[in-house]
Amino acid sequence: MNQDYEFRFVRNGVALRATIDACSWIWWARLDTPNFRFDTFGYSEAHARQLLREGWARHAKQTGATDPWSAVKGDVQVTRAALGGCLRDGEAI
Repeated sequence: MNQDYEFRFVRNGVALRATIDACSWIWWARLDTPNFRFDTFGYSEAHARQLLREGWARHAKQTGATDPWSAVKGDVQVTRAALGGCLRDGEAI
């Protein structure tokens, strides 16, 4: 039996709500740099990439990193994963 889960959150001052079922997918975006690893989890591939881009902007502001997003976005890896599932080396098992 699938169970629905409801999430409520605020993003940029806007209240959002999402409902997912136990068989829903999440999207994991990952960026490895020589000094840091960045991970985000979104409800779509585009959402995960956008969260990573926003995180990169915060990182640059905090650290003074000078590489623009355009210099690193090609290195982003995105994986679709089932909620409640397991990945081994980025592959579902």
